[in-house]
Amino acid sequence: KDLRLLPRSATNTYFAQTVTVISLSKSDSRVRQAVQEHRTMIDKFRARLPNWLDALRTMPVTEEAFAPFSDSEILNAVEEGGAGAAQGAAHPKLAEFDLLASGQRWIGHDGPSSFLFAETIDRDRLELTAPWNKLLRGVVRVHRLREVTCLYGFTRLEPPPTSAESDLDEIQLAVDGADLARSVEWLPAVEQFGEGIFLHIAPEFLKTWLQAPDVMQRGEHLKAGEARDAARFNRPPKHLGTAYWALHSLSHALLAELALDCGYPLSSLKERIYASGTEQTDRFGILIYTSTAGGQGTLGGLSSMADRVPALLAATMAKLRLCSNDPICAEHGPDSDHDDRPLHGAACHACLLIPETSCEARNTRLDRSLLVRTVIDTAPPLFPEEFQN
Repeated sequence: KDLRLLPRSATNTYFAQTVTVISLSKSDSRVRQAVQEHRTMIDKFRARLPNWLDALRTMPVTEEAFAPFSDSEILNAVEEGGAGAAQGAAHPKLAEFDLLASGQRWIGHDGPSSFLFAETIDRDRLELTAPWNKLLRGVVRVHRLREVTCLYGFTRLEPPPTSAESDLDEIQLAVDGADLARSVEWLPAVEQFGEGIFLHIAPEFLKTWLQAPDVMQRGEHLKAGEARDAARFNRPPKHLGTAYWALHSLSHALLAELALDCGYPLSSLKERIYASGTEQTDRFGILIYTSTAGGQGTLGGLSSMADRVPALLAATMAKLRLCSNDPICAEHGPDSDHDDRPLHGAACHACLLIPETSCEARNTRLDRSLLVRTVIDTAPPLFPEEFQN
């Protein structure tokens, strides 16, 4: 094989392969949530102690969590949890979306051992006007969440697919992904706590826009860019859809606007985009959150912005209409044969690109011309000019 020079300090020496999930509460029942959070310890007690309920109530780790519940409530929750676990779980992102978009007034519960606590805001409180009343089906204030990230391998020279493209799929690169050891018996992971805002995007609003002929033609240009990028990395092309490009661009713009008011720097904020493909159940949403190893991630600065989402979106769209690099930025297209940025439309460091630690797709699949009308006339934007003033 041809040799390739790789200096020790090169940035492509090591690309981590990681998978990130948000810990969920599978039920609105507080006793079942407590059982879920302490399942490992409960299983050990049941296997070794005949009076395991007494031990559960006296151990400092579990005493406070189970104090409000009777023995029968705990026993029923333990049995129900065991039966549910045997049925298997949905894909992590699907489960995250389904819970956050459930419309429940309260999601999870508030407590020191809680992994998730969120509140669905009443639409009347948001005072939604056009087009946000059609775009947003719901806004969820996430007071508390837990993010778990696991490292399962690494690559050199070329990066693996992003989490948006592939979750734990086989890595198909010119170089092979490497395991962390010859015999992998365990994988390192880190848990971080934080807060956030979830936007439930109305499918009917998005799909009506996607069916416009000019938007469909723009989607073909985006698809051509994805095919060129896949060929460069010797992997099969994967089109995530025009909806993903639009929601991802909206997320980046909103992240930059939130960073001005919420108290967290932009590099501390993160995103998760939910955009279903063809022949899948409609799931469209954006989760913007922050997480840290300490308690700084749950101070409330970000989640308190949930009531101001409509105003923040309006300010975001107004700023996207013009970029300081226009008209060069607006003229850029993902399907250009002589360009090394096939996963960018009208996007650059002055408008949509953010710190890569904040992006789930390495600052790719971005195009502000999908959201607003730029100085170059393109496909009809998701938000017409009359809604940007």
